Amino acid sequence: MNKCFYNLIIILIISLCPLLDSFSQSQTDSLTSNKQDTTVFADTSRVEGVDSLALLKKDFETFEYGNAIIHSNNLLARKERLNSQQLVEVYLIKAISHFTLAEDQPAERSFTEILKIDSSFTPDSTKTSPKIISFFSKIKEDYKQKLLERETQTVVKLDTVYIVQEMPSKKFESQIRKTFFLSLIFPGLGQIYNDHLIKGWILTTLSAASLGSMIFFIIDSNKKEDLYYKEINSFLIKEKYDDYNFSFKMRNASIIAFATLWLYSQIDLVFFSESNANLMILPDMKLHPLYGVILNYKYNF
Repeated sequence: MNKCFYNLIIILIISLCPLLDSFSQSQTDSLTSNKQDTTVFADTSRVEGVDSLALLKKDFETFEYGNAIIHSNNLLARKERLNSQQLVEVYLIKAISHFTLAEDQPAERSFTEILKIDSSFTPDSTKTSPKIISFFSKIKEDYKQKLLERETQTVVKLDTVYIVQEMPSKKFESQIRKTFFLSLIFPGLGQIYNDHLIKGWILTTLSAASLGSMIFFIIDSNKKEDLYYKEINSFLIKEKYDDYNFSFKMRNASIIAFATLWLYSQIDLVFFSESNANLMILPDMKLHPLYGVILNYKYNF
């Protein structure tokens, strides 16, 4: 009886062995799978969310600046997942790490990125070295100066466009009117107003001389004409006539000289003055069957 009982137990044990092996293998696979999932989560946490930022801070606080730069670059590659405060913190760690490793240019770029996010940012003086704060202050000052210059250039550009479109035409038209008005009053004044001083003073001097001569000989010829008509002495008539004739010719010469200078002054302003070059439009040439070639000029006054 006992022998049969022992045989039954042995048979049961033998039949249960495959089941135990299967269960053991299942437990082993489950543990392995859990371990792999934990590893993947740990790797993913280095590039996502607050856990990655915590690892970055840990590297920075343990003076692993090279690793801190690598981790900050990984975070910045996915910076759309970070808010502005986290971005500033990442850039700050990256900038300080570069500066500590004597890499000034990358540090400057990182500090500049911080200022783009928050232009009023200043590192905490209780947690940051004075050298870094001094370095950052210079970058901040340069950044603000560039912003100011950019704004100034924009304003100047807008003003320039406005002036070119609105102001110069009115100012130029006013200058043209004054130039021709002065030239019409007296030859040479228009040239002087346009800063053509040598030509202007020559025209003015010659015009003044011819005008003075014209006035003098007009008066003188009238007097001598009266003396000539009143002279009854036959011996003096010829002399009086010659005096009158000389004054008369000089009067006419003076009038012609002044008129020539006046006309030349107007022509010079229209055709030869650079400031008034656009007053004249090229002539319109037409061929007329009766009158031949006809040139039409147009002037803007």
